[in-house]
Amino acid sequence: MARPGYKIIIVEVYDSGRVSGKHGTRHIRPAMGQPFPQSLDVECDSSLETFPVGTRFRMNVKLKYREGQGEHLYSYWGWKAERLPD
Repeated sequence: MARPGYKIIIVEVYDSGRVSGKHGTRHIRPAMGQPFPQSLDVECDSSLETFPVGTRFRMNVKLKYREGQGEHLYSYWGWKAERLPD
């Protein structure tokens, strides 16, 4: 069930390579076909970044804007993300 002000989408772990200003190389982004572009990173529980590239999760997100960094998606780190089968 979507939380107020949030949308439920499917996200995936991806390897961003070496991108200036980002910590590490693995990050979370919307999966293909979701209502947000794959160019947006998802700020969420960082333990999800330890899963293999391509692992998918269902989670609540909302669009946010961070001064100096632009738009990104946000999901509260304490909410459990549902891991989807491979």
